[in-house]
Amino acid sequence: SDSTNKGSQNAEANKASSNSAASQSRADLASAKEINEPVDFAFLDDEKMLLHFSQSCRELAKSLARKLRKNVRSSKGERIDLRQSIQRNLKNGGNLIELVWLHKPKVLPRFTLLIDVSRSMSGYSDAFLIFALAMIKVFPETRVFIFNTKLIDISAALRDNRLEKIKQQLQLLSNTWGGGTRIAHSIAELRKRGLPGKRSNHHFIIHSDGLDTDPAIALKRQLGALQKQYRSIIWLSPLLRDINYQVETAALKSAMPHIDRLLPAHNLDCLYELTEIMSRNTVLTNLREASYV
Repeated sequence: SDSTNKGSQNAEANKASSNSAASQSRADLASAKEINEPVDFAFLDDEKMLLHFSQSCRELAKSLARKLRKNVRSSKGERIDLRQSIQRNLKNGGNLIELVWLHKPKVLPRFTLLIDVSRSMSGYSDAFLIFALAMIKVFPETRVFIFNTKLIDISAALRDNRLEKIKQQLQLLSNTWGGGTRIAHSIAELRKRGLPGKRSNHHFIIHSDGLDTDPAIALKRQLGALQKQYRSIIWLSPLLRDINYQVETAALKSAMPHIDRLLPAHNLDCLYELTEIMSRNTVLTNLREASYV
């Protein structure tokens, strides 16, 4: 009887401890959300805050994936519908030439992320790289590029968690800061690498303040060409943290007709807004933020 009581007491103690830990975990997540949302990425340098931010990015990416999965018309599925296949092929004398498939596979959308790591984007690009890492883990076919005057593909390094390799590539780019930021040139280099998959399910996201040293007309031409390759183009800028911000650079002004959304990207709230917009597919309506122009 004593052993039974002790066992019961231990079970209750473990349950209480488990509930306490769960409550603390929920409190920590709530605290992380409260801490990170209003904090400008430029000041996101505390280790605990960075950990919470990374966790939040992973949750955002997973949530976006759940909302964006869709059935697509595919030539193949998981199983053959034999009855429908026979009926469809009666015109072929019963030979199974055209197969009907069951359970069409669900396909995740694809993303290409272009991240400006020039000096003017210091702090903001570091935070967005954490978001890019979360995206590529959830959306495996995501491509991630960094640039200032040169373009570097870091997709494979992110997938394999080769963070030291990424640091080396960032250092390589930092050595070319004196040449300014070549956005149009970098997009042109990216386009030369082609686009895997179909346009209908591929989105292009650029994270930059728009300070381009290339001729203004060049950015307009490059984004115009991108429109033919991607379903949507989203431009994220930390400069939109200023509620009175207006597009002033000639390059970005001329390129606005080719941008589906111009959005802020300076704290976690902005990333929530981005994923909400993507989940509702409102970027496809080509609604541009006229107030910024």
